[in-house]
Amino acid sequence: MDYSSNTLEELLTIKEAKETAFESAKAELDEVADAIRQKQINAEFENKISQMTPEEIEILKSYVPGSLSVASINSEEEIGKL
Repeated sequence: MDYSSNTLEELLTIKEAKETAFESAKAELDEVADAIRQKQINAEFENKISQMTPEEIEILKSYVPGSLSVASINSEEEIGKL
């Protein structure tokens, strides 16, 4: 686009409008990316649960909910307990 005929004030107004639109689009993109990540985490969780034996599911049910964190689950997987 040719901005050579615009005044400085017009250019500053255009720049501000474009920056606002950009920030808005970036915020929406971040929201979509977060939703995608959450869907991927949920799908991975569902996949792992579907591959568990009934015995493994019972062991998982016996854990106190507050005692599990992502780190503790990952370390259990690494040593083959889950």
